[in-house]
Amino acid sequence: MQREAVQHVSPADLTGFARVGDNVRILGHGGEESRKAPASDDLFLSQSGLLPEVFDQLRHMTVFALDPVTMRQPQRSEPHEVLVRDGRNLGGVLRNHPSTRVCEYLSTILPGIENVEGVHIGGYDTFHVTQRVDGASPSSTTFSAASVSDGTLRALGVLVALLADSPGPGRPARPPLIAIEEIEAGLHPGAVGILWDAMCEASLKSQIAASTHSPDLLDRDDLQDDATLLGVAFQAGRTVVGPPSKADVRILKKRLCTAGELMRQVRLQPDPISMELSDQDMFALTLTGT
Repeated sequence: MQREAVQHVSPADLTGFARVGDNVRILGHGGEESRKAPASDDLFLSQSGLLPEVFDQLRHMTVFALDPVTMRQPQRSEPHEVLVRDGRNLGGVLRNHPSTRVCEYLSTILPGIENVEGVHIGGYDTFHVTQRVDGASPSSTTFSAASVSDGTLRALGVLVALLADSPGPGRPARPPLIAIEEIEAGLHPGAVGILWDAMCEASLKSQIAASTHSPDLLDRDDLQDDATLLGVAFQAGRTVVGPPSKADVRILKKRLCTAGELMRQVRLQPDPISMELSDQDMFALTLTGT
């Protein structure tokens, strides 16, 4: 049975809808009404015309699970405007939308980096990295994408996802939401703090969501001031996401531990109340305001 619920909360009111199968309950400014959903597997949100601002935000959000293997491979040249989920069109995006900030951050992660540029070769897009090599002649060496390590590729992909503007017809220069899976994968622990700084900069223009298994990324005293932490658990075949327990939140607010230290203690799990709510009819809860 298809289920779908959207809740839009503003300072003035609450609107939304909940769909269970063909039945839809809509909560609007004038009260609650019921209607039948179209006979389609498409999301009701995309068909109904309700909450267009929510649909527009969701339509332009981007989610990344970067894959260094595909990022190394040249891709046939196309008008690459936006980095795709696995990062395979990184060369095209760098060629069309070069970013000095990406290079600056990458040179902090990997000292000696002087330039990163997308290049066009025989109808294909790829990229080159130029790095200073002390004692060598000439002093700088240019490496192809095939010679770049997995960690450097992932860091470059994350930085492009966060910082490279990609304006296009009918699309904002920056996505409203950028989500990155396992942002620290393949990186030296000392580099994850630099990615945090890049996320903070990117958050001035977009909302940033990142999943992580790295206590080092969370080992910051200022984390609770600048970010929303959500725990993730796998329960009865479902992924449950929710705020940490009240005890963990108190520890963070009093700065007794960093979030990284709590993660090392196998804490920061979703609050038990969140786990219980996942077993209830969230579509009814949405409209009743629970």
